Amino acid sequence: MSIMPADPDGITNLVLLQHMQGMRSAIETRLDRMDKRMNGMDQRFDGLAYQMTEGFRKVNDALQRLYTHRVKMLGRIEHLEEVVGVAQ
Repeated sequence: MSIMPADPDGITNLVLLQHMQGMRSAIETRLDRMDKRMNGMDQRFDGLAYQMTEGFRKVNDALQRLYTHRVKMLGRIEHLEEVVGVAQ
């Protein structure tokens, strides 16, 4: 016994099944594409996170070098002030 009675226009259970299978295939294809795009975006975000981490590390290293240089220069200035006799 069929779910739907035979229609004189030709819409049968087989036609409906084929249509639904086509829709299922189209949806699966779209989901696969979206999954691939999401994986690509994850990889790009991972790359950006790595670049940002490296950038922060470089900035931090540069600030540390600048601080060390500043401390050394202040020491030299104090020493020269003592030598010249204008120490505060």
